[in-house]
Amino acid sequence: MEPQEQHIPVTRTARYYQLGEPGPHLKRVWFVLHGYGQLASYFIRHFDVVHDSTTLVIAPEALSRFYNDGVNGRVGATWMTKEDRRNEINDYLNYLDQLYTRIRKDIGKDVEKVLLGFSQGTATAWRWLKQGTLNPDHFINWAGNVPQEMNETWAERLRGVQLYTAVGTQDKYISPELADLLVDGLRNLAPDLVDLRFPGEHRMDRPTLRKIAKKIVESA
Repeated sequence: MEPQEQHIPVTRTARYYQLGEPGPHLKRVWFVLHGYGQLASYFIRHFDVVHDSTTLVIAPEALSRFYNDGVNGRVGATWMTKEDRRNEINDYLNYLDQLYTRIRKDIGKDVEKVLLGFSQGTATAWRWLKQGTLNPDHFINWAGNVPQEMNETWAERLRGVQLYTAVGTQDKYISPELADLLVDGLRNLAPDLVDLRFPGEHRMDRPTLRKIAKKIVESA
């Protein structure tokens, strides 16, 4: 007799970090999703150039952690793997929706919402946009590709969303040619897409992040 795969829903504790405090003073809130092997506590430090007295930054941490090197040392987190893929996606979407519900209670209805995904976090961000309760005003695809299931039906969810892409010119995962293909495909869904390239590798870039933040403030 072959073993049969079974599933059971469980409750667990998720971790997130924030810069700033929720409240009626806020003009915008950023949700920033880290890449593979990172932790939210380190990833959120890039956003000191975004945070100010009217801006809240929320960095959720992926649910699965692991040692990056062997069985000890530096720890990282991942949003999902190919194993039990559908359930892992559903779990992190439920988690992100619960987090947004928690934050939404303490911010005004008119607060601008920014969603950023970096590297592996871009696919997570796209799926959250498509299937979750967050309706961002701005979406930033940073150094990552879109999910395989991305197609023209996503255009409806992108209506009214300002889309940005950012990638380094020496990114080992996304060549300039691949970046061009990505931008061309996304422009079919969002013609006003803002495409930003910076000199560097697969990383966040503070000057580019500051430039996007300025555009967001000026568009309000």
